Amino acid sequence: MSVPKAQQDPILRSFDLRRCKISLKGGRLSVVAPTSMEPLVAKMTELDDRRRNERMPFWAEVWPSSVGLARCLAKNAQLEGCSVLELGCGVGVGGTAAAWLGAASVDFVDFFEEALAFASFNATMNRRHQATEITTRLFDWTRDRLDRRFDQILAADVLYEERYHEPLLALVDQALEAAGEAWFVDPCRTTADPFFEAIGERFSIEVEHFETTWPERSCDLRLLRARRHSSQAFA
Repeated sequence: MSVPKAQQDPILRSFDLRRCKISLKGGRLSVVAPTSMEPLVAKMTELDDRRRNERMPFWAEVWPSSVGLARCLAKNAQLEGCSVLELGCGVGVGGTAAAWLGAASVDFVDFFEEALAFASFNATMNRRHQATEITTRLFDWTRDRLDRRFDQILAADVLYEERYHEPLLALVDQALEAAGEAWFVDPCRTTADPFFEAIGERFSIEVEHFETTWPERSCDLRLLRARRHSSQAFA
């Protein structure tokens, strides 16, 4: 997969592009992302402070948490034939890893149409099976709801504001299959601690601290794995 191929996409070609090679257990991903989010930030001068904060183009970076999530999946997950949802997908590194691992379907949701275009392209170019279904939807988790459940829910570095915690908890509860798992990776932000506590009251959880290197420095991360209690039933 190459940048010239990405430039055939009408949305992707409007950006300066770079290709990132992400090593995983058993292989590597090749994903395309904007060269930098700074030009996108520079275009936001007409927005007031509140809307500027809400529209910050964090999606355009390949964050260490997303790389760590992809590496955890490659090391520990069995996704062959599973349905996967990535929340706040950005350029889709986590969901792309799921497609590479043989998921039956990967559904990307994000607040930005541009992010969804990158995620769809990256997953399509890296998927193990051509039959893997790649879908996207523009989504605001503070108000939108999903119409199906998933075997695996993924999210990387989405817990940076506490106002998002309760909507995300409600979304996991609504969208996770009975025997499914939700994986959250974050860079050990203290603002995420209340979410870890709250989800532990509703689900069985495991938390693992680990390091990953991206792109050239070691980053401390933590992985939260949540699954329903064995006695938990759907309403």
